[in-house]
Amino acid sequence: MSHTQINPEPSAPQHVIDDLLARGISYDDIQLGMIHQQAQRRSGVAVLPLAVIVGADAADFNRHHKVGSTTAKMLRKQPPPRKSAGGTHITGAKIWAGSIQTGTEEEADFVRAITPEQADRFYRVSNLAADKALELATSARAGEDLETQDRMVMGFTNSCRKVLQKLVNEIQYRKGWCMLSYETLMDRTKLSRGTIHNALKALRAIGLISWKRRYNYTHSVEHGSRSEQTSNLYRLEFPKWLFKLLGLDTPIPDDMAAHQEATIEDHALMLASASKSERRRLMPTSISGRASLITAAVRIDSRISFDGRTRESNGWIDPQGILLNYGNRELA
Repeated sequence: MSHTQINPEPSAPQHVIDDLLARGISYDDIQLGMIHQQAQRRSGVAVLPLAVIVGADAADFNRHHKVGSTTAKMLRKQPPPRKSAGGTHITGAKIWAGSIQTGTEEEADFVRAITPEQADRFYRVSNLAADKALELATSARAGEDLETQDRMVMGFTNSCRKVLQKLVNEIQYRKGWCMLSYETLMDRTKLSRGTIHNALKALRAIGLISWKRRYNYTHSVEHGSRSEQTSNLYRLEFPKWLFKLLGLDTPIPDDMAAHQEATIEDHALMLASASKSERRRLMPTSISGRASLITAAVRIDSRISFDGRTRESNGWIDPQGILLNYGNRELA
């Protein structure tokens, strides 16, 4: 299902949505931005403007707005408008931009194994989501108004169910190393290449999977250096909103959740310490990726602020304030 054909649910004023559409922001980004705002409201933190979340406007800092150093750097530097298109190597095969080399630490860090209990839960999700999609489609045809997340679930087809189950099988059997090619998925599901492509996109849009493009690099005296695109590396994600919608609102294990938060916080700190040009190059282009980094930066700055208050209360250590310069203005 193409998300660009669905009007986002007006949880933001319609004139704001129309303005963002006119400025070239896609429906997908607007929807994800509104979902991020809803998460901020539920968490009780300050809600960022929709235009800031989707990258249309820079954050408006003023002297009355206290913000931490890490958060400020995440918000100030927007990612590049588009990624490089990659290039063609000696083999003649095009290497997609953002691909990672096989056999590297970056590839290993992306791998996430699952337990048998988690595999069983994803099987239940695949069946329940397919039934829920049919139910929501019937409601939509009857003229009922659907929430944004309901419309996302409507994209979960029977093909999505088949593909997801094959990915779960492989991830469980290979201890997280799921590198199924399109040809292998076509053979195991009996679906066409185009159907598998659409199913994978729908699963990623819902938040059930993510993947990294990969390429092989070889060097020999006879052939020289060669790079060639190979199959993607897939992993499962845990969209809490979907599990809750399907009645499977089981929390992510504490150790896994803590590991995910720590990894994102490390990434946010790395970007905050990088130069402006490096930060611009390394900042993820996806709205969900930027939102995760901003949320991690808020957690970091909250801890720094708490530590500062603790030192101040000791009475014998000077409080460590943070001054941010933005243009000609200073932020405490």
